[in-house]
Amino acid sequence: MRKRITLAVMAIMLCVMTAANAGAEGTQESPTLLWIAGEETEKQWAEMLGFQEPLKSLVAKQHYDSFIDLINDYQPDFFGVDTDMQETPKALYKAGLIEPFAPTSAMLEEIESMSPLIQQVIRNELMTEDGKLLAYPGAGYFICFVPGFIGYWVPDAWAASPFRDITPPSSFEELLDFIEIFLDMPHEGFRLFYGTAGDKREYLSELFRDNLLEGWILRCRVAGIPVVFSDPKFIELAGRAQKLYKRLLKVDFKQKVSTKVRYLLAGRQQYGFSFNQKDTFTCANIIPLRITADQPSLFNVRMVSLQCVRKGSNYASYAPALFETAIPHVEKKRSMTMYDWWVFPDKFNPEEWNQDLKKHNGTKYRYLTKEWLTSISMLDQSIVPCMEKTNWIIESQYGACMRAQHQFWVDGKLTAEEYAAEMDREWAAAISGANDVEMWIEEFPEDTD
Repeated sequence: MRKRITLAVMAIMLCVMTAANAGAEGTQESPTLLWIAGEETEKQWAEMLGFQEPLKSLVAKQHYDSFIDLINDYQPDFFGVDTDMQETPKALYKAGLIEPFAPTSAMLEEIESMSPLIQQVIRNELMTEDGKLLAYPGAGYFICFVPGFIGYWVPDAWAASPFRDITPPSSFEELLDFIEIFLDMPHEGFRLFYGTAGDKREYLSELFRDNLLEGWILRCRVAGIPVVFSDPKFIELAGRAQKLYKRLLKVDFKQKVSTKVRYLLAGRQQYGFSFNQKDTFTCANIIPLRITADQPSLFNVRMVSLQCVRKGSNYASYAPALFETAIPHVEKKRSMTMYDWWVFPDKFNPEEWNQDLKKHNGTKYRYLTKEWLTSISMLDQSIVPCMEKTNWIIESQYGACMRAQHQFWVDGKLTAEEYAAEMDREWAAAISGANDVEMWIEEFPEDTD
């Protein structure tokens, strides 16, 4: 094993030395970067390749609805990918824009130390059949953001509630079914949910809108079918959700979290503690992001900073050595040693995190429990991880999209059919290639009903 590692390291060093000589002699143009984060990375890579100046970072002069078109137009040597906002590395590879590379021994060792969930995502989404990688996480401790589930049901609160004999929801449709029951049954001392920002917009997005839209897009992408909103099932669910949101606002929405009631559901950005800061849960209580219960228990993982090398780049052979500089993925932040808890749950120290929150008057329901961290390692046995782009806003259609969301959910000026048709229109209006239309952000007033 040591011999293989030594040979791999020698090969990498030879590649870097060759590049360094080319850079020093001025015989090769320096590589260009796009969305490779950090001045330190630019400087380090330049030094490794023998260039006196930091590498050049491209700045796109137009807005693009298609990341594929952007790469084709600007031809960067290395580029970063956020898999929730851009096409995934697998999609870019199919489009002929990514050069796979052999992982270094350091990469393989780090992957082996990751949670089973993330290892499975890397194998399924970032690795070719012959074991090469399409991308590797960039520098820094923050590798994953996991928005790919609806939230949690809270077991102790559920068992103590009038709903104890009802099976907790396991899909968006079942969530709506339960909300109807919740509204029709007495439930003194229990609330359904709390929007983490304490306003109606967050309550809407975290419970209804985002779960419906992201779940629908994920369903289509995993099934390999076109994303179409004017589907009878989507229209039915959107109409139900709109009505339930209005009803729930009157009986469940509160601007302040309460420690005197028990919450049946927790948000997906919570890590073990319910909103009352007493009841707890683990990843065994996740409500997966799926539309109906007969679909796979999907868990969409968003990689926030993946580094890729473009197919055809003169620097493709240097990718392993350059990308390896991101290892180890750990940082010092104030008094904490920070690891990504979804990727390295066994290395993350919850006591440090909780003490830091306490010191800075952080919200107590964002405290971490050790049980929640431990449960991450069991996720691959009960849930299907995937990596799909689920962003439902087309950049060039941002203003129209926000207007439609407000008119449907808040004002009720659009029917579910009209809302679905408008979403389809926005997706069809995505611009192929450079988009020179000036974009704007429309602010909408808070609903005061």
